[in-house]
Amino acid sequence: MLTFAGFLFAAISAVFNGSFIVPFKTQRVCELHLAPIIFQLYVTIGVFFSCWLVVPFLSYNSVVADTENAGTSFEFSPIATIGGACFVVSIVASFNAVELIGLAVGQGIWSGVALCVSFLWGVFGFGEYPKSWLLSLSGLVLLLAGVVCI
Repeated sequence: MLTFAGFLFAAISAVFNGSFIVPFKTQRVCELHLAPIIFQLYVTIGVFFSCWLVVPFLSYNSVVADTENAGTSFEFSPIATIGGACFVVSIVASFNAVELIGLAVGQGIWSGVALCVSFLWGVFGFGEYPKSWLLSLSGLVLLLAGVVCI
């Protein structure tokens, strides 16, 4: 069950991660000539407010996380602010990339590179080793080749 939920959440993340920049390219926003940093400010405000939508579901964390104590209290984690800062930097860079090289090329490059960075963090930062090094490294090489060819 947890494996299915993990893949489901990964698929949802991929769809929304591939779509969050789309509003920046709409005709109405283009006509406004908003600077990417201003649009990013609006996105960050949207992130802040939409994060509160999960509060009613915190009690279900024990089902998702498979631990009894998950979601029973609200705790602030200062280290999470580092993740937030990384997120904001990536969003700022994303909007600037789209402004300069377009959505298809920008998204293709940052998605491929993000996959490689995440793989390296998983392996070297958290000791999460793939079942097949040969297939994993082959996939990374093909992915990087695709990014270079964009």
